[in-house]
Amino acid sequence: MDFQIAESLQDQAVTVPWARSLVALGDLTYRFCFETTKLSEHDQLVLVLGVPTRSYAAVLIAVGWMMKAFRPPKGVAEPDLSTISSGSYVRLVAQDCILTGKLQRPKNDRVCVKGSQYLSDRILAVTRIENIAPETRSNIPSIPTFGPFDEPSEDPKKMWAKYLSRPPEGLTIVGSKSRLKEELNSRISRAGSGDGSPCRISDILLTDTDFPEPICATHVLSPQDLQQSDDPYQSRTAILDGTSAVDVINAFTCPTIIAIVDRSLINENAAENLLERRDNGATRVNIEHEIGWTVLPGISAFAYRTQR
Repeated sequence: MDFQIAESLQDQAVTVPWARSLVALGDLTYRFCFETTKLSEHDQLVLVLGVPTRSYAAVLIAVGWMMKAFRPPKGVAEPDLSTISSGSYVRLVAQDCILTGKLQRPKNDRVCVKGSQYLSDRILAVTRIENIAPETRSNIPSIPTFGPFDEPSEDPKKMWAKYLSRPPEGLTIVGSKSRLKEELNSRISRAGSGDGSPCRISDILLTDTDFPEPICATHVLSPQDLQQSDDPYQSRTAILDGTSAVDVINAFTCPTIIAIVDRSLINENAAENLLERRDNGATRVNIEHEIGWTVLPGISAFAYRTQR
């Protein structure tokens, strides 16, 4: 499946041949780390890409990670509105918006969140939030035309509502916020889908640059944000976009780190430091045979497993 990217709704969508491979890398990396037994509880996978240009690399890998992380396990019961008591904090997806806040039941057939009442059978998806959550209201983004939302087994609208009510969590992207925000605001769709309203990349990732807590699922940080804290950042996977981001690799003790290095830059310190980490007692991981990803021409890559 090829992907098309447009910088805005006004721009012509362009097929990006290498996008499919980067989305697949996010998918395969998630599977390797969280759906197999190849990583122990204390292991960390570090995967390093040397690319001719970093444009869209981090966000496309993130899209693949999120899509794979979302696929609900078979046989797992979905949250039921009838089992959530009044006064609980929830993330609720109705026909027209996403609401978070305290659930109230003014009548048996109605629920109310943030001052908006809905008939219970009009709620598309709901998830209980364990902690106190601020009251928020957000628009429902366009449904992606690929991944689990392009499969005939379930109504795409209902599946998208499930995704918005209970998105995967634990993904962090570190890099230049201004450049990442431009890429996150770009539109992505399946090539040949004829989709007149392609989904923004940030809508798939539910980034904290566009969605408030507790709706956001992906945190976008600058290296400076991490340098100002002495505590390791809590995450499941960190995507480090560029030399400055790679420099703060020690801020993460998460199971997965994907480091993206721009080979066009003269400064090769980042790549050399990562190679040194690999050669200092780490276990090499064969990307093609163990992770299942074929490295694209023009891209260099290596991976290793170490203790975290």
